[in-house]
Amino acid sequence: MCIQIDGRNSYSNFSKLCASIIPVISTFFIPESPYHLIKKGKKEEAKKVIKKLANDASDEASFEKEFKGISSSVEKDMQNKGTICELFNLKIYRKPLFMHTCVKMVFVFCGNGVIKSYMQTIINATGSSMSSSTASVIFGIVNFVGALASGEIVDRFGRRPLLMVSSLLCSISMLSLGLYFYLQDATSYNIDAISWLPVTSLVLFQVFVAIGILSIHYVIASELYPINVKAVALSTVTLLSQTLGIGLQFAFQPVSETLGEYTCMWFFSFCCFLGFLFGLFVLPETKGKSFDEIQRILNRRKSEKSINNKNQETGRF
Repeated sequence: MCIQIDGRNSYSNFSKLCASIIPVISTFFIPESPYHLIKKGKKEEAKKVIKKLANDASDEASFEKEFKGISSSVEKDMQNKGTICELFNLKIYRKPLFMHTCVKMVFVFCGNGVIKSYMQTIINATGSSMSSSTASVIFGIVNFVGALASGEIVDRFGRRPLLMVSSLLCSISMLSLGLYFYLQDATSYNIDAISWLPVTSLVLFQVFVAIGILSIHYVIASELYPINVKAVALSTVTLLSQTLGIGLQFAFQPVSETLGEYTCMWFFSFCCFLGFLFGLFVLPETKGKSFDEIQRILNRRKSEKSINNKNQETGRF
C-alpha cells in the first residue's frame, strides 16, 4: 500500500512512523547502564559495558579502578530505599534536587515549548515575508542539527559554561524578538529596516536552546543523583515541569492578546537570564568527574563548616 505524497494522511502516517519505529530501533543500540547492571548483580555484563564505553579501555588499571568505583557507589547508594519521602527529607538529596529543579525550570520557562507550539502564529504576527510553513521547516532542521551537535559540545566545553552561554544568548534572542513586537505593536516606528530581526532571533534561539538548555538538564539529572533515588527524583521533577509547561502553553495566547507578544518574549528573556546567573553563581562543573567527586563538590561548604566547628570545639585553629 503506497502512502500518498499529498494530503493529511501522508503527514499523519509519516509522523506515526517517526514517533514509533525509529525510537524503538534506536534502543537496540543503547547499552544498559553499568550502574543498573551492578545493582542487579550482573557484574560481568557491567564490565563489558564499561570497557565498551570507556575511552581508556585498554588500560586495565583504569578499568579496574572505574569498576570498583561504580560498585562501591552502588553499594553505598542502595543502603537507602530511595523513596519520595527520603528524597525530600534527607539533606544529601536536597541540593541535587534543588539544582536539577532549577535547571529544569530554565528549560520550561525559556519559552522553547511555547515557541514550537505557536511557531506559525508568531511568524505570522511578525509580518515576515517568509511563510510560516517554510519557517517551521527551517527551524526544525536547525533544531535537529543543534541537537546532534549538543552531545559533542557538552563534553568538550563542560556543563556550566554551556548553560551560561546558551542561556545568555537565548535571553538576547528573546529580548530582540520582544523588542521587534514592541516596536510593531506599541509604537509608530517603521520596522521595515529590521524586518530580518524576528526570523533571525528565532533561528538563533533554536540553535542556542538545542546546544545548551535542551541537553543540559538531561545531563545534570543523570549526574547529580545516586542510583537508588534517581528514578523517583526524575519522575518528581518531570511531573512538576510538565504541569508548569502545560500551564505556560495555555497562558501564552490570552497573555499575548492582553499584554502583547513582547511581554511574553521579555518574560522568556528574563527567565533565560536567570539561567545564566544560576550557571554563573550556583551550578558546579561536573564534566569529567565521578559521582563521588560531584557529591564532595556539592557538600564542600557543609563539610568545611563542620570541620571549622569541630576545630573550634577542640581549640585548634
